[in-house]
Amino acid sequence: MITKRLHDDLVLEFKENKRMIYEQLELLDPLGVALLKPSASKTAPKFALIILEILLYVLALGFFASPFLFEYIYFFEFIEKLYSRTRSIGLNPGVIQYAYWGTISLVVIFGILFLIIARLVHAIRLKNNTLVLAKQTVKSMVATQLKRKASMDATDQRHFSELPNDHLYFEDEKNASTHS
Repeated sequence: MITKRLHDDLVLEFKENKRMIYEQLELLDPLGVALLKPSASKTAPKFALIILEILLYVLALGFFASPFLFEYIYFFEFIEKLYSRTRSIGLNPGVIQYAYWGTISLVVIFGILFLIIARLVHAIRLKNNTLVLAKQTVKSMVATQLKRKASMDATDQRHFSELPNDHLYFEDEKNASTHS
């Protein structure tokens, strides 16, 4: 009596494990296929993204520092001299002041844009790392589950051939009636 109950419990556990493996493979297969699509591929090599990110941060820093270095850059030095000599030339100082502050604001806006692009490149680099890790993990999980499935199928064929077909698991219940 105890061995019959133990046998039934082991058979039920085997059936449940087999069903669980099939369900896990059904869940992991679309994920593996989605990770193979071009939209989920790496956008650029890691080294290129790191160099681009550093370059963009340096450019942003340069654009943020340039308003403080205007007196050393020829074009901005020219606007500053023009602004200081507007009365002697006969120009309206307001127009030159607007050009000066407009130039400063454009330089700062370009600095902000380079900073935003650098942050986006950083996000792309992190996405690439995540995709590589996800591909490796899903690949190893699917391989492990396929090995377990093959082992359970072999055990099923070897030991359960004399049992009725109700112990088999089919992917959908509609097909179960056609196979029994």
